[in-house]
Amino acid sequence: MANPRELALVVVIVTLFIGCAFSQSGTMSFHGIVLGANGAIPLDQADVAPPVDTIGLAPPDATAEQLETTADELRARKAYLESMDYFRAALAKQPSAQLLNKMGIVELETFRLNDAKKSFERAIKLNKEQSDALNNLGVVYEEIRQGHQVLRGRYEYVMARLYAKIERTDESLQCLRKAIEAGYKDINMVYKDAEFSDLRKDPRFAQLMAAKPPVIPE
Repeated sequence: MANPRELALVVVIVTLFIGCAFSQSGTMSFHGIVLGANGAIPLDQADVAPPVDTIGLAPPDATAEQLETTADELRARKAYLESMDYFRAALAKQPSAQLLNKMGIVELETFRLNDAKKSFERAIKLNKEQSDALNNLGVVYEEIRQGHQVLRGRYEYVMARLYAKIERTDESLQCLRKAIEAGYKDINMVYKDAEFSDLRKDPRFAQLMAAKPPVIPE
């Protein structure tokens, strides 16, 4: 049985391991992972656009069509932040499902999943026949689902390791099973991490790893 000091340490370490941050822009990161338009990717592999020449703020006297054209050109150059500024300016002048869908695409390309979700939903509300926005909204939901799956697997593995460290074998095995069911990709680290050294001697550990429970999607 762990004493209060050990349990307090567990809480602190779990907080550090599973702490994920949502920036104001809507980007979610977790332990060097970015949840992007192509699923969870390491931060050091995230596609970062090369610097581009800035063109300044959207001119207030420009028409919605002119602003949309400039926003499209900026997006093609991967000047995503400026592109979003011009799309916002165009939307302020003349809201449309097409503009909202384009805005959502840029937000999706820059990993702003929550913002993209809102833009696609607004586009569909304005025009229920906006099939592109409907399809893109499905992409956002899938990315969010995959991201939750990644976090859940990592969380369960960390909990298993912490329980193993304080010799709570039953709880550790339960969390390992959940990590496997969540499809945690680095589950084989259980054979290397020192915290599992005693657990690896338990016959139930060998049975669990041999059985490899099937992945249970969220």
